[in-house]
Amino acid sequence: MVNEIYIRTEDDPYYVDVLDHGNIVEKIISKVRVILGTEPGDVLANDQFGVDIEYLVFRTKIDSTELEEKINDAFTVYMGDTGGIQVTSGVSFGHGTGGSDYAVIDIYLNGVKTAGYLVSKD
Repeated sequence: MVNEIYIRTEDDPYYVDVLDHGNIVEKIISKVRVILGTEPGDVLANDQFGVDIEYLVFRTKIDSTELEEKINDAFTVYMGDTGGIQVTSGVSFGHGTGGSDYAVIDIYLNGVKTAGYLVSKD
């Protein structure tokens, strides 16, 4: 399960859930959600689109650097126009209480942490 962990509150001016944002940062974050939330093979006519995050985190022995590369490669290929904003990821793995493993994927826009996602089995 992939959960967004740096979420907006209801009093945030960008809280409204719309399909098309006027703000480039909001457009980028929406694209990130789609790329991370889509498994390869789910998009008709483009079976390579997306990143199989849960598979990579829980069913392989991939390290954080390799996972970052896969995510960043997907951003490069599928992000499209970012208005000159560089989009990158940072990944860290951890062990929660009770023995459950998890990954945190931070999203950076021009080097500033802007969003984060928690990938866990729960």
